[in-house]
Amino acid sequence: KNTLQFRIDILNAGNMLNNKWGVGYVSTTASPLSVASIDAYLVPTYKLATQVVSVDGVNTTILIRDSFVKSINIDNVWQAQIGVRYIF
Repeated sequence: KNTLQFRIDILNAGNMLNNKWGVGYVSTTASPLSVASIDAYLVPTYKLATQVVSVDGVNTTILIRDSFVKSINIDNVWQAQIGVRYIF
């Protein structure tokens, strides 16, 4: 008996319904606070990490304000896969 089968797989279907769903986030930094220097009395001075933001197409370095930012990769958009199989 010869058979033809069709199959459709949808990955990240939530993102297909709403582009804010199914989006991954990554941490901006693993250590937001670091030791800048230590004085003669062994008192540390700390500094806050920075991040680069784009304002009107110009990149500006600011103190860190976002804990997480959207991950930019293929897994953040919906995908469809179509398959055809012939069984004989």
